[in-house]
Amino acid sequence: ITAGNGFTAGLKYDGSIVFAGNDTSGVSDVTDADNALSLSAGANHILVLREDGRVVSYGGNDSNQGTTSLWSNAVAVAAGERHSVAVTADGTMLGAGSDSDKQITLSSISDIGLPKSTVTIRKGDGQ
Repeated sequence: ITAGNGFTAGLKYDGSIVFAGNDTSGVSDVTDADNALSLSAGANHILVLREDGRVVSYGGNDSNQGTTSLWSNAVAVAAGERHSVAVTADGTMLGAGSDSDKQITLSSISDIGLPKSTVTIRKGDGQ
């Protein structure tokens, strides 16, 4: 589940995405996403991390925070107010959107990843 500025979205066990709330930026289009592994909401956008490592953004893009179409091999995503970030399997940080506070100036951040003890929850039958 994830929450943004006046909206909430959730990833169901069957892989579908549900949405409730304010849709002034078209963010409810996230319900059209497929092969979703996880979600993260910013103020007016939602990032979808797909099972294949690609990242798709839905909703607002006023600061280019949705410019993620070239991202691949991602293992985690996070959406901020007007920026988006991801980390790839090799620990590379990716960023898009507003950099007004150096929030996507990521050259000093390296070797980021999921802890080895993290259990990944995959789509299942809900049991």
